[in-house]
Amino acid sequence: MVGYTGEAIGKTGTTDKELDLWFVGGTPRYASALWVGYDTPKSVGGSSSEIAAPLWGWWMADIHQHLDARPFEGPELEFRRVCNITGKLAQSGCLGVRAPFLPGTAPKSVSEACDTVDPEKSFVSRWRKKSSGDASSGRKGRRRGAGGAPSRRANGRARSTGPTPF
Repeated sequence: MVGYTGEAIGKTGTTDKELDLWFVGGTPRYASALWVGYDTPKSVGGSSSEIAAPLWGWWMADIHQHLDARPFEGPELEFRRVCNITGKLAQSGCLGVRAPFLPGTAPKSVSEACDTVDPEKSFVSRWRKKSSGDASSGRKGRRRGAGGAPSRRANGRARSTGPTPF
């Protein structure tokens, strides 16, 4: 079964020990929330992206089956690269992010905080540190999943099986 294929926005959520899973999302026509769990606390056995989001996608596909596709309505947005440190426009050597702005609201001044990228201070994600075995990146003491059983935590890799959520 194929999930919803139109424009959509959404957010997943999974509580500790996978007791509650949810997906809150919207399409240009409808907004909805989906919760998966048990009345008495019990692990569902998967994450929201594995269970709740695909269910939401299938539900939205069914609801939108005989409706024409339409885009989200709203103001046109301008996108600019901004500095992670100052929020001003990023320079060419700055480690910035692409951010949306309403017309006329983007920063006008250029950041002076990061003239060049310092290779000694380059950003490495916590997941990459963990996968490379850097012990200083994780929590101190006992970690979840350290008891010998395989961990069910996200590993940053796409699953090779299972449904496509939307």
